[in-house]
Amino acid sequence: MLTTVDRLSKQVTNLNEKLSAMEEDQRSLGNLERLSRAQQRSEDLRAQLRDVQSKQLDYQARTDQIDLDLRPENIDLSISGIGTTRPEEVRNQRRFLLQNEKKRVQAQLDLLDKSRIRLESAIETSELEIQKLRERIEGSNDPVKVAKVLLLCLCSRSRFRMTGIEKTAIENWDVYVKTRCGIAAI
Repeated sequence: MLTTVDRLSKQVTNLNEKLSAMEEDQRSLGNLERLSRAQQRSEDLRAQLRDVQSKQLDYQARTDQIDLDLRPENIDLSISGIGTTRPEEVRNQRRFLLQNEKKRVQAQLDLLDKSRIRLESAIETSELEIQKLRERIEGSNDPVKVAKVLLLCLCSRSRFRMTGIEKTAIENWDVYVKTRCGIAAI
């Protein structure tokens, strides 16, 4: 009876160890998933920032063109084809329209500038989150364990199966798995 209790106790201990390892792997997978989402969010924010900067350049070019159009000689040139007995009123009206357009464009530039600042701040925050997640992943695992978790992540996203694992070299988040590892596409 004593041997049965010892055997059962060892089985419970082994099961608890396996459960702890599985929970650790699950936490690591969760961290990798959060890292992946944070990287995607950072890329999305960078794309939005590029769009905002592109729009800013367009609006700035329009502002420069309006400044040129507001010159008295250009206003005169733009109304030269209009026959009127009151050219001063037409000039004033043209100047008024251009100034209003310039105000609208400047308001858009101000909004885009605020968006740019907000996006730059969000990118910085996202990059800090990515760095913290990388440190958490690197700090909590040895290279073999990181490789196992990465391979498990691959298996869950793609249709792969893992037949074994061997020590790996991890540099700059590139995983080099030696040939004995046995990863095969299904």
